[in-house]
Amino acid sequence: MKTTFLILMFAAVPAFAQEPLTQIRPADTIAQTTHTPMNVTVASSDDPTAPMIYPNPLPKVQLGRIARAYRAIHANAPKATKIANDEAPIVADEPKEQK
Repeated sequence: MKTTFLILMFAAVPAFAQEPLTQIRPADTIAQTTHTPMNVTVASSDDPTAPMIYPNPLPKVQLGRIARAYRAIHANAPKATKIANDEAPIVADEPKEQK
């Protein structure tokens, strides 16, 4: 069994080798390429009377105020009234009988 495994292992190593089948040539340099990868189109206006439109700035975010509000909400949230004990089983209270 071990011998078969070793034979298969050494036979599979050349099958997964990364030797090139053809001769490696250097790639073309940028100066030798004859085409450009993209066409660039630029449109501009030199008219000084054209209005300049600026984006409206976003309001400043006050992270401290948001964090304080979140902490206040979290502090005022209802908390558990009973603490579960891992060692004792949780038993539901039996309802009291009404007279």
